[in-house]
Amino acid sequence: METKYQFIKLINILISSLAIFPAFYLAKIFLNNFEAFLVAILSVLIPTHFVHGSFLMRPEGLFLVLFLTSVFFIFKCEQTENKFYGYAGGIFAGLLILTKILGLFLIPAYLLTTLVLRKNINKYFLIGTLVAAPYFIYNALNFGFTEYGVTGYSITCPTVSALNGGFGSNILSMFNAHFGALILSSALIFGILSVAFLFKLLSKDVSDNLSKTLVTFLWLSIIIVCAICGLFLPGEPTIRCRYVFFLIPLIFIGGIKFIHLVSVRKIRSVKDSLLIADSFIVVAVCITFFTGLKVGNHWGEISLLYGYFNPTTIISVVGGTIALTIYLLVIKKYQKQIVTYGAVILTLCFFIYGNSITIQKVSGWGSYWYEMKGVGEYISSVDGKIIFDKDLYRDFWGGGVYYNLCFWSDRLIPCRAINSSNSTVYIITHKKMNSIKEYEWCDDINRCVYVYKR
Repeated sequence: METKYQFIKLINILISSLAIFPAFYLAKIFLNNFEAFLVAILSVLIPTHFVHGSFLMRPEGLFLVLFLTSVFFIFKCEQTENKFYGYAGGIFAGLLILTKILGLFLIPAYLLTTLVLRKNINKYFLIGTLVAAPYFIYNALNFGFTEYGVTGYSITCPTVSALNGGFGSNILSMFNAHFGALILSSALIFGILSVAFLFKLLSKDVSDNLSKTLVTFLWLSIIIVCAICGLFLPGEPTIRCRYVFFLIPLIFIGGIKFIHLVSVRKIRSVKDSLLIADSFIVVAVCITFFTGLKVGNHWGEISLLYGYFNPTTIISVVGGTIALTIYLLVIKKYQKQIVTYGAVILTLCFFIYGNSITIQKVSGWGSYWYEMKGVGEYISSVDGKIIFDKDLYRDFWGGGVYYNLCFWSDRLIPCRAINSSNSTVYIITHKKMNSIKEYEWCDDINRCVYVYKR
């Protein structure tokens, strides 16, 4: 199994590396070659897509590739009005949905974009329906015409008492926490500039139709994806960074495009400064308030700030900026080159550092996939009957544990409800039982799996 594990990691690496191509060609629609190359490099450095510690063919890497490819064809169709690109975008959007159900967000995001920009929404609504319908029809035919059968998920609608009890605030907290993590992990400044780009659009100061489509689609995507996280993960103890980080390339493109508009002075400098200042305030408010996620001794996004702006970082960045400024004043001959490459290096440093802090402080990203190898090997040595607790399987985390243990034990473990009539000898569960505990394993946030013998 170890050989298979390493082989699967290699395949994951190869798949996620392919993201550099659609990222480059998508960015080229809006930016020059150098900027597009920078966006492409940053896209393949997103931690949630180049961490390959799972035995599964994790969908994150493939999801990013398909998402960027779908968006490339969509905007290429907008740019050239060539129907071929529209058909290709629909095909890849369908593959995106088949890879991960989160891909469904692409359809309402684009439909709302066309509605906001007053395009022919009926045509796009029909296309979106045709793209999404096969997924739901297949699920319904195979798993039944129920909410869980059709979608694969169950949505618990909050009641008034639940909202009063904090359920609604938890949804808002999770929404805001994912938004904050997304902005902080986009090298911070590009997230802020993307907010400024949105304000510029709302002030009706964007004349380029392609830029209008970009910023509208970007922010509708951010809102929809963060809303999905808020709705489905209100009780989770950690932020699922991989659910939002695939939007980072679009944030970089939006931020750089805003810099273009400023550099050619299409807006007044005072107004531009106000837009950026307002964006700083909005991001600061979102990061500071309404988080409600406890991480260690800190609350959600505030712990990100403690990690992101620690004394070492402040000294390094501020000191480096002062040193670079003095150097530029002394050696003016190479001023342009130093500014260009210095900005690139600082961007890379902030991006990589910010993402690593996000992963360490908030996401709960760990190596438990590999660490559970011991549990799987123990299960493979069991000769008696064994079942996996169905209640654990329905848990968000437990489903991954099930497939993990099936892989490491090299056996298909039956998944059933635990009851007194079971003649099973061994039970894998997360519950405390009165039976003999044969094995116990817990991850770094105290989620445990037990193997009991009856």
